[in-house]
Amino acid sequence: MITDLQMPDLSGYILACWVREKSPDTKVIIMTGRSQAEVEPYMKTAMADGWLFKPFSINEMEAALNHILKQDLDESVA
Repeated sequence: MITDLQMPDLSGYILACWVREKSPDTKVIIMTGRSQAEVEPYMKTAMADGWLFKPFSINEMEAALNHILKQDLDESVA
């Protein structure tokens, strides 16, 4: 799942927490226009498998997805 951190009616972080509770195997990427320093407390909770900082390129999105897929493959092999 890819979601934004800030949305009009729901926090992407709260959505990620809900997804983790209901479907722990679902991978989550949160994108945000905030700086990494601003979201550091969120990042330390590990509620998301990856973060994208706006503006980001399609290559950065691809790299984030590949990183998550690689982690998933590494876990299934171990």
